[in-house]
Amino acid sequence: MASQRNVEVQLEELVNAWRGFIEVEINLTRDFLDSFGTSSLVDLVQELVLNAYRHGQATRIAISNQASSLIATDNGSAEIIDKQGMGSGLFEAHSNSWSIDKDNKGKTVVTLSMAEPMDRGFSLVL
Repeated sequence: MASQRNVEVQLEELVNAWRGFIEVEINLTRDFLDSFGTSSLVDLVQELVLNAYRHGQATRIAISNQASSLIATDNGSAEIIDKQGMGSGLFEAHSNSWSIDKDNKGKTVVTLSMAEPMDRGFSLVL
């Protein structure tokens, strides 16, 4: 298991690596990082960003958590289809369940349910 500090560094590096292609905003609570801050979390975030950019031509993605759910919202134009690719397998392997929908503003929202919530109110913003 990667150390929490290492995960934070990896997430910051991910944000920097995508600069110029897609704006990535990550806002995760301290408790979420304490509970789920592993290299698998970094892999999930990378896949969410890649999908938003590749499939939706998004220019911005915001990744946050609500309790124990990881939520990614992007401004991409991808249509929601039933066909699942390799990223879906990653989501299934590292979450209890996941979904993809469009919100009332047409933004794509991917939600991954990770486990039981733990909320102390601290956060990391990159």
